[in-house]
Parts: sequence; structure tokens; C-alpha cells
Amino acid sequence: MTSTATTQSESFLEAGKLFHETRARISGPSVAERLWKRHLHRRQQQRLGETFHDALETHRSAVGMWQFLHPVSYQRAVIEVGEVVGFLRERDRDFLLREAGELPQDPEEAKQQAIERGELVLERFPPCAYWNGELIDVDWSTHGAAWQFLVLACEHALRGQQIDRWSFGDAARENIVTQEKSRLKSTPGFPSGLIDFFEVVGQGTQRFAFPRDRILLS
Repeated sequence: MTSTATTQSESFLEAGKLFHETRARISGPSVAERLWKRHLHRRQQQRLGETFHDALETHRSAVGMWQFLHPVSYQRAVIEVGEVVGFLRERDRDFLLREAGELPQDPEEAKQQAIERGELVLERFPPCAYWNGELIDVDWSTHGAAWQFLVLACEHALRGQQIDRWSFGDAARENIVTQEKSRLKSTPGFPSGLIDFFEVVGQGTQRFAFPRDRILLS
């Protein structure tokens, strides 16, 4: 057992070193520009900003840009950007994901593993959600607005962001967050335990405080 524990400790330390090296390599504006020019579609660029400089000013780094486009944890964003821009090989990516306790890259494997862990798992098409290892028994086809709010809440939680009226667009009503939360709460079959994770943090502003490392949105 001592030998196994030592091996695991060494593996974790090696992963930590590789992660910090990768984070340092992708932190500069040149890597953000490389990601922008070589790896993002025009529609993705438009979501980030009118120009690269606008995007960089708003999102600060390649990792910030990646997290805006893909609602994943900071750790996973560093690893995925490192691979996309060519600083990590596939086996290094898988090694870092495993040592960080992140889900595997394969979507189906990740989904099944997350469900088994009891995490909050949302699959966009067709809409379905799991929690505590069970399917949430809601007919999302007839509760589309509640589904969209749940997805939005998870996206914001993954980015560490609060939910306010601006999350719904410039023309949204001031009390829209309260209204949409109430709609979700009253949706037949939706677990009340998940509603308890919503926290009021200001006027018209709430936070979905579900642990971001236990959310899978695909």
C-alpha cells in the first residue's frame, strides 16, 4: 500500500507541475490571439467581441475566452486550451483531466461517469437532466422556459457568474430572475433540493451555488 500511495503522490505532483507549466504558457496575449485566429469560428469570435482586442479586453486571456464559449471549470479550460493550441498532447490532456478529478473527454463516458457520481448532468438535445444518479422526471418539451433557465443557471455557475436581468438580454424585465426561478420551482417533477442552491446576492440578482465541479452540461 505504501508503494501505491507513493506512486499516486508522485503522479499528482507531476500533474501539478505540468498543469502550472501549461497555465503559464497559455497566459499571454499571443496565445489568446493564436486561439482567436486559428481555432475559433467566425460566429464564436462574434460572441466574444467585435475584434480580437475587444475580446481580449473583456475576457482577459485565452482561458477566459474559452470559458465564455464553453461553460467548463477553470482547470478544464486551461487543459483544453493547452491541447487546442498545441502545447499538450492527447495523452497529457487525459492525464491532467484524470489527476484533476475532471471527467474524461469522451462525451458518453463523461456523461455516464457523472451520473454515477450523482452530479448534476444536463444534456441539451434532447433535453434531459440527472441528479443524485437519477433522471429528473420533468417533461421539458412542455416546460421549455424552465429548461432554458436551468441551462442558463448552470452556465453561469460554471463560469462563477451571478444571474441578473442582463443575463437575459438588454430588454429583460427587472424581476425576471425571481420570476424564472419561481417558474422552475413550480415545474412538476423538479426537485426542491436544487432550488435551495439559488441564493439572493442583490436586488434582482441571484447565484446558483451548486458546486461547479459537479455540473456537466453537454
